[in-house]
Amino acid sequence: MGITKGDHVAVALSFKSIGSIENGPDTFIDSLLEVIGPEGTLMMNTFTKYSPLTSINRDNIFDPLSAIPYTGTVPITFMKRKDTLRSRHPTCSVAAQGKLSKYLTDEHDEHSQPYLPYQKLAQVNGKLLCIGIDDRLVALRHEAQRKAGLFIVPQFMGVLYKNLEGKVNLYVWHFPPCHKRLPELVPKLERAGMIKRAASAKHRRSLALPANCSKPCHPC
Repeated sequence: MGITKGDHVAVALSFKSIGSIENGPDTFIDSLLEVIGPEGTLMMNTFTKYSPLTSINRDNIFDPLSAIPYTGTVPITFMKRKDTLRSRHPTCSVAAQGKLSKYLTDEHDEHSQPYLPYQKLAQVNGKLLCIGIDDRLVALRHEAQRKAGLFIVPQFMGVLYKNLEGKVNLYVWHFPPCHKRLPELVPKLERAGMIKRAASAKHRRSLALPANCSKPCHPC
């Protein structure tokens, strides 16, 4: 897929689409960290639940040290690891480990743009690895949508969060409904060479191989 030493990579995935892996998410995370090396950075979204302002859950208080994201078992495992940093944004936090982890998570709090880390990732020529989520381009697409001015009819959503002083406040987000036609851009980006697509390991047998190739290529 072109991911190599020194790359700064955001990952969005459905872990069940990968299949069974010995030691589960830890093996997957270790594999990515081995590929990018100490000069690279690994980032995952650790988004938390939010609600319409009329039905705020008073028991749901975002704290970056303890709030469990809804983005799956891999980000949950990753955020709990030693040397992983997590940003403080109440709804759209990210976890990062590696050379630029502090850069990507710094200033991402209740006062910043929700998808600031993805703007920063683009500025350092980062990459987005999507596995098992079709053409949704999670999170990065939302920052692109914001910059393109496609947030036309915002909805007011919110969540309680704990600030640096330990005080509980209400975070109000002008939540932008996702533009449903954005996945239509993916084939165009692919034709332009901006996106690479590969089959998963369990679909390797269906790949067409060159006549002089004696064995299947590694899926990554």
